[in-house]
Amino acid sequence: MTGAALTKAIEEYGTDSLKALLTTIPIIGSVFSYYDTKHSLARIEGFIHSIKDELEQFKIEFNSESDKKYIASLWMKIFEGVQNDLLEEKYELFKNCLLGTLKNPPQNSPEFNIQQFFIDCLNKLNLQHVETLKRWSIMKKAAGSVFQSVGFLTLDEINEKRGERTLLESQVIIQAFLPLGLVQEKTNSFGAKEYGLTELGKEFLNFVKTKN
Repeated sequence: MTGAALTKAIEEYGTDSLKALLTTIPIIGSVFSYYDTKHSLARIEGFIHSIKDELEQFKIEFNSESDKKYIASLWMKIFEGVQNDLLEEKYELFKNCLLGTLKNPPQNSPEFNIQQFFIDCLNKLNLQHVETLKRWSIMKKAAGSVFQSVGFLTLDEINEKRGERTLLESQVIIQAFLPLGLVQEKTNSFGAKEYGLTELGKEFLNFVKTKN
């Protein structure tokens, strides 16, 4: 089935046609059946509508049972996020994730595990968390008379860039990143804690394709 066929059917016949078509896709159909019985399909249907132009660029096919299971598991996690999170900004990030699974579908277990981890991270983090992560890639710091990209920032420096955010709030946000491995901590020469993106954190931002 092509993405174009899927989106055309939704437009012409609505949810009933969506259900019928999806049952023809092994594994993927079971994901939608789950949401049909336990959740309203309305938000997910709207989600698919919103990326119909991009979906039309793909032909949805699988080379093996493992491929089907990988995509099905990733989509289920994305749909959980779409269903449970009402923030429109995160809605856009979930779109990027779904399209990413089609552009770069996992070919093996390690690739699947990484994509699954990133989607889990997005489901756990709120918009403030994501916005804070993005700032490491755009903040500049004075180094004498020269400005350079920042690898690490103190809590005071992170907080300074966030306007009215309290220092305690910044501490809470940073603590959400550390267990996920998206941010690392070090002590500078003055004895102050500094925080910077890990390589995993950079890959996460690339996967959800946030825009500065």
